[in-house]
Amino acid sequence: MTEKTMDITAVSAYLTTKLQVTRVKLRENDHVITITPAENAAKNPSCPFLGIAADSTLTVDKFLDWKREERAVEHENDLRS
Repeated sequence: MTEKTMDITAVSAYLTTKLQVTRVKLRENDHVITITPAENAAKNPSCPFLGIAADSTLTVDKFLDWKREERAVEHENDLRS
């Protein structure tokens, strides 16, 4: 693990030389920023999700099934009202 203190304007150049990729995945949680190379994710056509769902095991079919179930429940609730 490397820990450095540097001027904020130097961060971009440092990351560019260390990561040597054209795309990164950036996560921010409680003021902690995590930067991960995203070359493989960007070139993976089998994963249609972006953003927070990019590493998910959720498939398009599962998502569509959930949406259908959700609509069915909403429809039943509307009929009861």
